[in-house]
Amino acid sequence: MIVDKRLASAFARLGLTGDPDARAVRQAYARQLKQIDQATEIAAFQALREDYELALTAVQRLAAPSRKSDHTCVTTASLPPATDPDLLDSAKLAEATFAELAQELATGIDSPAAASAVLKEALQRLVSLEAGKRFEQRLADLLAQGWQPGHEFLLEAASAAFGWTDDHGHLRALGGSGWLLQEALIEQQAFLDQPEGVLHRQRNLVRRLRDATPPSRTLLRDEQSMVTLLVRRFPNWLGIVTSMENVERWLGGPDALQAARESAQPALPVEAGERRFSDAQVIWLLLWLVFMAWRYFG
Repeated sequence: MIVDKRLASAFARLGLTGDPDARAVRQAYARQLKQIDQATEIAAFQALREDYELALTAVQRLAAPSRKSDHTCVTTASLPPATDPDLLDSAKLAEATFAELAQELATGIDSPAAASAVLKEALQRLVSLEAGKRFEQRLADLLAQGWQPGHEFLLEAASAAFGWTDDHGHLRALGGSGWLLQEALIEQQAFLDQPEGVLHRQRNLVRRLRDATPPSRTLLRDEQSMVTLLVRRFPNWLGIVTSMENVERWLGGPDALQAARESAQPALPVEAGERRFSDAQVIWLLLWLVFMAWRYFG
């Protein structure tokens, strides 16, 4: 593949070598995105996004059937012009709207209703289709970057606003972030499909994991195995709705977290035979049974 200096720079920025396909480009973008704070490093994000779009367009065009020679030169001149006034205006509007949303998140979004209201107000400002697409991409990238306070509510609001739950093809068009969100939403549905007792316990645990306060020894003893189970079954969704730094601390460090991730299982409901009670609950149940037996037969 013959490339110009700009495309070679984009490949280097993404850490791509050889002849990557579109999937490799998306994965590389997702890895690099985690290194950027989108709320404060706007210029760095925009540069990364441009490199990603350039690299993805290049590999997709080379992979597409063509009557031209396989040695077609790929240059930035073949891409849509970045200086189009309408596109620039749409980009500015999307960035300004996204910046306001980031500010709302910083001040605190504490419920699904609040997230929906903030997102609805933002979308009303995006008067052009292009601005809406750019804003959606920014929002997807922000969620894929990992949990921050309010993201658990923002994921729900964004899924409803953009139809992410029902249209996975649309999500995949958002690149690496879209692929991650697709997996997260599949895992979320599996999470919600669990038996009510398991669901209640795990919801409380996910909420507790957002709190950086160290757990008590009793809580850690009773719930550490459940945290491992959450990581194994819902790794993508968990990273969006709760603090993985706290998860790492609960599990005992980065090696334990990595081990749980590497043993990830399909997101399936808890089976009937799995243990659903803590050690303390089992002890109290046994004591109660002994007491009842003594009362009636002693």
